[in-house]
Amino acid sequence: MFTDIVGYTALMGSDEDKAFEVLEKSRDIHIKSINQFNGKLIKEMGDGMLAQFSTVIDSVLCTIEIQKQSRHQIKEKIRIGLHLGDITFDHEDIFGDGVNIALRLQSVADPGGIYISESIQKSIRAKNAVKTKYLGQIKLKNVDYPVNTYCIIEDGLPVPSASKIEQLKGKTLFYRLITSVYAYIILLLLVMANGPWIRSYFKTEFAGISSLLILPFDNYTGDDSIEYIVEGIHDALIGDVGKISGLRVPSKQTANAYRNVEKSFPQIATEHQY
Repeated sequence: MFTDIVGYTALMGSDEDKAFEVLEKSRDIHIKSINQFNGKLIKEMGDGMLAQFSTVIDSVLCTIEIQKQSRHQIKEKIRIGLHLGDITFDHEDIFGDGVNIALRLQSVADPGGIYISESIQKSIRAKNAVKTKYLGQIKLKNVDYPVNTYCIIEDGLPVPSASKIEQLKGKTLFYRLITSVYAYIILLLLVMANGPWIRSYFKTEFAGISSLLILPFDNYTGDDSIEYIVEGIHDALIGDVGKISGLRVPSKQTANAYRNVEKSFPQIATEHQY
């Protein structure tokens, strides 16, 4: 089991006293939970911890308990990765594929979430008390094969968004290009520069289309700080396409109602008669 406090480095840089307070509370939560579920703390690495367990179910229940206690006691969120694999002991430290995969799963997990490998999933699949969601084959740093990855489903734990899952799977360069925020910037510029041509095209080739719903964009860059840019592009594109005469473009509010909704394009079209 690998754990890490999200944003701890930044907190240490801005408020050292607060950072030490958070670290002490986190350490207390971890040690109590690891002992409760018969685990062994191998070492502390700054704000991260490495632990091992005798049984898989103990490790899973421990991670859930750590997240539960963390939500109640500290504002900062914990990321956790779990893997069942071979390890090598050397001077009270451990190494090996098992350690590396747990570390990498932790590094990509959602803040406040728990990611597990398929080896863990197979061991707990008959445990009705633990629910999981398959995220797909994820390419992890310094791991030479894709790892079938799951997240723990529990009250209070985050569920990865569809865009986060696609990002983790590592889409092809072409797919990432056509779905990136930069592609939408280019599209917006084309609409603004070629409005007359587009209006002519719609009139001649798609005379039967009277309205167009522009669905929300997903941010595949991995940088949540530019989310406002993605939303701004969506809003601007709705406004510019709405200038095409004879074409009704529903508002951003209507479009956002379909964010993260599992409906096909034909279903959406039927609902709004697009």
